[in-house]
Amino acid sequence: MLKSMMKTGLRAGLGLVAASAFWVAPVAAQDPYRLPPQDIIDIVDAAPSPWTSLSPARDTLLLMHREALPPVAELARPMERLAGLRLDATLNGRHGPRSVVGLSLMDLESGEERRISLPSDAGISYTSWSPDGSQIAFVMTRNDELSLWVVDVERARARELVDAGINAVFSPIDWMPDGERLLVHLVDPDRGAMPERPRVPSGPVTQEASGYEAPVRTYQDLLADDHDAALFAWLATSQLAVVNTSGRTRVRELGEPGLYYSASPAPGGDYILVGEMEEPFSYQVPWSRFPDRVFVIDTDGDEVATIARQPLGDNVPIGGVVTGRRSVSWQASHAARLTWAEALDNGDPRVETDQRDSVWALEAPFSGDPTEILRTEDRYYGTQFTTEGQLGFSMEYDRDTRVIRRWLVDFADPSVEPRLAEERNYQDAYANPGSALSVRNEFGRSVVGVHDGYMYMAGDGATPEG
Repeated sequence: MLKSMMKTGLRAGLGLVAASAFWVAPVAAQDPYRLPPQDIIDIVDAAPSPWTSLSPARDTLLLMHREALPPVAELARPMERLAGLRLDATLNGRHGPRSVVGLSLMDLESGEERRISLPSDAGISYTSWSPDGSQIAFVMTRNDELSLWVVDVERARARELVDAGINAVFSPIDWMPDGERLLVHLVDPDRGAMPERPRVPSGPVTQEASGYEAPVRTYQDLLADDHDAALFAWLATSQLAVVNTSGRTRVRELGEPGLYYSASPAPGGDYILVGEMEEPFSYQVPWSRFPDRVFVIDTDGDEVATIARQPLGDNVPIGGVVTGRRSVSWQASHAARLTWAEALDNGDPRVETDQRDSVWALEAPFSGDPTEILRTEDRYYGTQFTTEGQLGFSMEYDRDTRVIRRWLVDFADPSVEPRLAEERNYQDAYANPGSALSVRNEFGRSVVGVHDGYMYMAGDGATPEG
């Protein structure tokens, strides 16, 4: 009898403990975040040093104030992993917590700092000086919207130009050379609702092998199926527009919406170079290897000429480049002249050859034959133009030996023999002369400054002595 009573009491006690545990668990789950002492909070929350940007006139410093830790709500935003990018579908831009939360201007002569009044709880990105330094454009993230703002530097005042609908999947803004207009990527106004993933797939994900060698690196965040492709196209499609920053704001659309990943005005302001992806997309490579074409439009949005067209880049050798015209860009020292490179080795670094790349140029109206400017022994990696006519420093790089060479090239007269200005191992810090100091030329482009026949370099100055 006594044993029976003890067993009954023990079971009742265990039941009470179990019931207590069920009652306690929800209360414990509702505890708020526990914070350390205030001294530690102040240390962790201390704002880091602001980022800085010098005005084109070199008399004003833009201070971009940062916060130490972004709000948890910023970190918790849903992420779409598409075509090698991490995107925020609600914002129609890149996914990631805000960093810059305030702006101020410092006069370098007097040291006076003027804070720019902005809405609270906003993130700031894509800050850009106008060519003459009188204005600063930036994109503001606030209330699930991306808006376009501009700062009047003289008054240290900001005003909104476009209240919503900026497409920031790729770089969304660029100044026109006149400094009074911005070239902007807007969300396609007629794109409809965001594609929803079907509960039942329409069919299997199929991929075809075409019978040719196609070594591919391992990439993150690639498209996985038809829904991913549709969602990426929905997010990446943009409408190009010109926004006037002075007087009454006016938005003027250019052409039709497209999968534009770049849009760059010519230094003279009469043309715009546009890069556009083409479908079908690939599940094996990121967006930068999708089929694309590069073409020129005028400031009315009418197409002038197609400059380059590339197929899907899924068979580019590892360490190689695409064949055909690549790296098309405006020549910074000319009002409307394009330059690009073409591989002489089928883009394959394994091919034994004395010349790997050729460099070409083509002037407006882009209907004539291009001019060959230069041939390089190794892979061409672009040109830094100077304030001296159309002279530029063209760089080639050998990935295997790590050797770089810079040649002084006259793009106005290719018959002039290029002069070797620098040759060294890229990893040789002692031989590194630093980077050339730049200025703005008559087109507002950043170029190497030449004074009395000299250019000046700035760097860490590493030596065997320290």
